[in-house]
Amino acid sequence: MGKKEVGFKLYFMFGLSVLFFLSAVATSYFFVFDTELSDFTGFVTNPGVVTLTQAGTAGVLIDVSSIALGSGYFNATGDCSTLSYSTLDTNNSVLRNSNLGVAPVCWINTTYFLEGNLTGGFTIINNGSVVVNVSAIADKHGEDWLCAGDCPLTNVAGLSVLSKSKEANSCPPAKLTNGFENLITYDTNVTVGLCDTLDYADYSDSINIFVNASIPKDTTAGAKTLTITFQALAV
Repeated sequence: MGKKEVGFKLYFMFGLSVLFFLSAVATSYFFVFDTELSDFTGFVTNPGVVTLTQAGTAGVLIDVSSIALGSGYFNATGDCSTLSYSTLDTNNSVLRNSNLGVAPVCWINTTYFLEGNLTGGFTIINNGSVVVNVSAIADKHGEDWLCAGDCPLTNVAGLSVLSKSKEANSCPPAKLTNGFENLITYDTNVTVGLCDTLDYADYSDSINIFVNASIPKDTTAGAKTLTITFQALAV
């Protein structure tokens, strides 16, 4: 066999090897590109942004801003001698006002507060443009209010509040007070929620706030003033 024939075979085998190698590389390249490209492009993301501006304003108007309980005193004689307090209820619920004939008549009210079936209370109107949560807090506790800080014989001085819708849809019943709730006791004053969602659709969206005062028999003489602050928060 001559050198020329051997050299030709070597060149031919080398050429086949190179061709096979290039074919393998090309096949691998397209396989990897096809599979990994889809995985890679699945991670491409762009953020979206949502913005909102609350343009409403919260506010309440106190249409009726004072309650006068009148002038009177606790008559601690006879059947009342064993009792420690009397009540004045501006809603007149269950006829609890002693001056309206609930025996025994212990509170002698010379101005006949809420005579008969009359009622009286604060009226709070939502005059803003958003639904509000309305609450109340007093500036002093019961004995500060009625006994100049110390009722010597009792610890029953206090005042509770009841909220009711003036218009049927002003505040859902479940969002009002659960009956009369203590605003102040003889030694505490707390914040009471009056309506969780007071509506604002029209001027009639309002609630009435009634009070029930516990007047102890050892209340000191003189004028008594309790300030209740109403707060409205947008919800």
